Amino acid sequence: MPTFDNPTDQDVLFAAEGAIWLWPALTDGSADTANPVWIGVEVEGIRLSTRYQKVKIAGSGAAFPVEKIVGEEHSIGIDRVWVRRSGGTDVRFVRDKDYVLRIEFASERVAGVTDDRTYKGVRPDERSLDSQGVHEFTERQVFTAQQLE
Repeated sequence: MPTFDNPTDQDVLFAAEGAIWLWPALTDGSADTANPVWIGVEVEGIRLSTRYQKVKIAGSGAAFPVEKIVGEEHSIGIDRVWVRRSGGTDVRFVRDKDYVLRIEFASERVAGVTDDRTYKGVRPDERSLDSQGVHEFTERQVFTAQQLE
């Protein structure tokens, strides 16, 4: 956990105050901005996690093996009000296709204070619709990303 010398120099950032963008990835891994899947979609909730891929190396005569991080995998969970395209079609993800996902966070207290994260090599893992009463559904989507820029 980071420590701060001056606690008044902290900005609290919220994804719900920002938005997300999703594009198909081009062959070089960059975003195909001409064909967006989502543009500036607001979220109800978000979960970001990183899993580190490790190997254990046991040297000759070592008392115990040493763990080395060799890679990482990012998981992005997004909850948002279920949105369908005009004409009643859902967004369908192409199987075995990479995407680029950008999340922008904004400060609730200070105008103009933002931060963003861009994930590459994004693929969908899970999708569900959850009822929030009679008239509203929340769509929960989970993605895995190979790289955080």
